Amino acid sequence: MKGDGITHSRWFYLILQIVVLAVLVLAFWAGYGNDAIGFSVIAIYFVMPVSIFVISYLMAGTVRDPRMLLLSPLYGLCFMLLEYLTFSMANMLSFSRFNFPDIMLLIAGTLISAAAMLISYFTKKKEIKG
Repeated sequence: MKGDGITHSRWFYLILQIVVLAVLVLAFWAGYGNDAIGFSVIAIYFVMPVSIFVISYLMAGTVRDPRMLLLSPLYGLCFMLLEYLTFSMANMLSFSRFNFPDIMLLIAGTLISAAAMLISYFTKKKEIKG
């Protein structure tokens, strides 16, 4: 079945972000999370925000549709889930208690994604005109 390229492109980039999330979560549970400070600096404060920015930037340059901003919260959700499925989950398992997800990470990831999409959209628009 053939679909339009725009829809497939949007989902391709979102699936790529989910793959990045899955690799980082698996790395945490495979033992790389034993160094909590190292993992959080590398994965949560570098790899995930950079991947969200780059993938969102590429998606906006490929899709060329202003409605793509509606997908930004899904990238924010991936950012929030990284912390929730690693450190928060380990804490819940260790202390038999429930932790709520950190909504600030959702907001941060959404803003990173939206900023990247807007930058890409407007720089590509100028390149086409000029």
